[in-house]
Amino acid sequence: MFLKNLTNKYNLTQILLLVIALLIPLEKTTMRIAIIVVSLVCILKGDYKVFLKRTSWIKLIPTALWVLPFLQLFFLSKLNVHWSHLETKLSLLLFPFFILIGVELKKNFINELLKIFIVGCSISIIICLANSTFNFIYNNHSDSFYYKKLSFLHHPSYYSMYLNFAIGILYINLISKVNELKIQKKWSWILIISFTIFIVLVSSRTGWISNVIINSIFMIVLIKRKFFKKRDLLVGFILLLTAGVFINISSPIKNRFNEIIKHTLYSKKQSNYPSSTSTRIKAWKSTVELIQKNWFTGFGTGIGRIELNKTYVSKGYISLKKKNTNTHNQYLQYLLDHGIIGFLFLFFLTIIMLIISLKERDYVYTIFIFLLIINFMTESILETQSGIVFFALFNTIFFFHWINKKAIAN
Repeated sequence: MFLKNLTNKYNLTQILLLVIALLIPLEKTTMRIAIIVVSLVCILKGDYKVFLKRTSWIKLIPTALWVLPFLQLFFLSKLNVHWSHLETKLSLLLFPFFILIGVELKKNFINELLKIFIVGCSISIIICLANSTFNFIYNNHSDSFYYKKLSFLHHPSYYSMYLNFAIGILYINLISKVNELKIQKKWSWILIISFTIFIVLVSSRTGWISNVIINSIFMIVLIKRKFFKKRDLLVGFILLLTAGVFINISSPIKNRFNEIIKHTLYSKKQSNYPSSTSTRIKAWKSTVELIQKNWFTGFGTGIGRIELNKTYVSKGYISLKKKNTNTHNQYLQYLLDHGIIGFLFLFFLTIIMLIISLKERDYVYTIFIFLLIINFMTESILETQSGIVFFALFNTIFFFHWINKKAIAN
């Protein structure tokens, strides 16, 4: 019945896009195949007359995040050497192009896509739980429900980003009733609580920070709107108390919290503390030194990583060189690879669009960009498929929808 309703409401390209949204939290190989199929369908059946419209060319601004690295390597005669980096980022070009010529973006379809993404997140936590339960039964390891052993489908940072985005969508649905989601209030709360618990367990510190901010903001809004009864507030307090106790008795999670405190309050004294935080600090300092040498044009995709590894060696950061550690900051990564021009494109698509979406009260778009910005501060999100596809799909959809609204208004 569900599949029949989808085929009646949407065409093939829209259905394939929904499949991709479902697979983002779940499985990478099948998702790659779906991206290739939808690209081919759009190329063969696409409406190329859209390029006669001025707004269509404005919509293709996000493709600059792929086109600029391509042109840079082309002029440096390094395309054959570093093509693999461009291949990984190909979604940044494909999604805007094939959605422009082959997918009709109406509000009800966008809402359906958001719902499908939430379904994908829900299925993924069931799979993760099943896998961890299996490992716990057969290996008797208590850490089976922690960090990468729980979040085995994606790195914890990316997985937390997906779940936090789903939580934000669910909160907005509670407040403003997004019609196409059709998720009941009780199920919204069940999912919000379940996703939050998982974010705590997978122990991405950026995920924790994002989750605290999102939950706090929406709780304040809901309390101001008198959304809760006294009984609801009591239940919420008990849940928070339970979560606090759980964190305190869980050694791995408690250690992650302690690490944040050590590096926040005693950053200088803890500079040699063996952790991912100290790794990031070393990577940031090394990247800034390189950027100062070539801030205008950057070194180029792939070349920047080589230069960064040379800097690690000169500074004695051998472990960072062995792990081929990237900048762990997307803004620094773009400055390193593509200079000020690449940085400005990324700045426009995140910081500027965050301000615009807030002014226009497009809060789903706001949450999406907000989460990206936070994660950009600690990860090079657009260097791996898990981050690139998530960004490319939703950024394209929200950006196109914003352009469409502007066109109708004018």
